[in-house]
Amino acid sequence: METENFISNDMLNKYPVAAELASETVAALSTRLQLQIKQQEVGYLAVYFQMELEEYMTTPIIHRIALVKPFSESMKKFLSEQLTTIVDEDLQIDVFNSEEALRKSPEKYLLIFSNQLITENELIQRAPVIHFNSILNQGILRQRLQISLVADAISQGLCQFTVTHFNKAIKYMNAVEQLIETEIDKGQLLHSFIADWKARERKSSNIFGDGVALPHVIDNSGLKRILVTVGLFKMPTSFDGQKVRVVFLVAIPKQLDANLSRVLSQVYDLIRSIAANGNIYNNLKNYDSTRSIIQLMEAI
Repeated sequence: METENFISNDMLNKYPVAAELASETVAALSTRLQLQIKQQEVGYLAVYFQMELEEYMTTPIIHRIALVKPFSESMKKFLSEQLTTIVDEDLQIDVFNSEEALRKSPEKYLLIFSNQLITENELIQRAPVIHFNSILNQGILRQRLQISLVADAISQGLCQFTVTHFNKAIKYMNAVEQLIETEIDKGQLLHSFIADWKARERKSSNIFGDGVALPHVIDNSGLKRILVTVGLFKMPTSFDGQKVRVVFLVAIPKQLDANLSRVLSQVYDLIRSIAANGNIYNNLKNYDSTRSIIQLMEAI
């Protein structure tokens, strides 16, 4: 599945400086490369510009990666280069001579890399364990990092992620309203969010092709987190002349700081990966709410 046009006009209005920079960049690239770049790419680019503009407001986040020996120095260097090209944030690679040494470390790790099978349950529960062979496929490595970054945001309380399965036939508008009402009952959203979402639907379509819907609305609850609630249809429903198989409802805090801007970007990256990768999408369809979002990594 593929999807695009993830950023609404609401987001562009929220980031006027970043939106202007994005518009100028797209215009310059279109002229220089003699290509017609879709206008919706402006929104996605604007989020990245906003992240850079707000970077000075916060202490840089350092993500730690654990390496468990044996491995060569050239392998460590190659891994560092691969990760650096994927993650636009500071990374620190910690090297451990054994599983026991890693177990004693008090640090929190985004990923654990090893050349050997790690079976110790404590380490497996601590962070995703990846075999060194995986770093040769940058696409898979990128997708695993995207899942890990969102998992990290969830653990910090900067993101809420829930999945609902619609096992009976239901219309698109009723399904999304049901998702919203569930979050209202949990104290995550205000009742006014329903009206704001319906106004957004009237203004422009939130269906992005290949069965993906992405209603994203500004949230006035005052909660400092990105809310993502997913609705999966057992039987595809039709709306606005298109089939819908999955809904990603995203509630975006009215006041975004640098950390939340970063998490929002990571969430959009993950949604794109889910939409584009059949294995991740199948994992989502079988999502177990008693487990962490790391389960999306299985079979990729």
